[in-house]
Formats: sequence, C-alpha cells, structure tokens
Amino acid sequence: MSKDDKSNITYEGLAGIGDHIRAYDFPANKDCYIEGEIMAIPNIFDQTFYEVLVFASKETLDTRVGEKMLVPQETEFDKIWGFERITLIKSKKSKPLK
Repeated sequence: MSKDDKSNITYEGLAGIGDHIRAYDFPANKDCYIEGEIMAIPNIFDQTFYEVLVFASKETLDTRVGEKMLVPQETEFDKIWGFERITLIKSKKSKPLK
C-alpha cells in the first residue's frame, strides 16, 4: 500500500492510544481473538498497525496474555472476507462498549 492510499485502511481511526480493542484471528470465527489496550500506532513498511498489550485471549492453543501484539489496520483479506475483524470495546473517552 502506498503512503497516498491511506483512505483505504479499513480500521484507520477506529481506536486510539489507550483504547481497548478485540481483534479476531480468522474470518467469521469468533472463537479466536485477543483483547488489549493500544499502546502505540506504528507505521512499519508503509503499513499501519495497532500495537496491543494483550489482557484477554480466547484461542485453542497457547495464550498471548501479557504479550505485545501488532494488529494490522488493513489486510488484503478484509475486502474479501466482509467480516468485522477489529472492534472497539472501550474508548478511553467513554464507558466500556461491550
């Protein structure tokens, strides 16, 4: 993605530093996800991420609680899947949205 193509970022502006998000691992599968607080919003190789400190995890294998994970704001699959991959669960400006 080019720097001039930022308008196509699916989840740009959804959340900010200090907000809590849930990020699903797979399309249409609500059984695997992480929840965490956004610590930073870095741009790496022209792609923007949410850097998330994980406080909750639901998955079939190991746990990621306590780890920092990078969640891309856009993937090529977002346009194909048509599935909400990232949700805001608590804004630092408001009460929890769960």
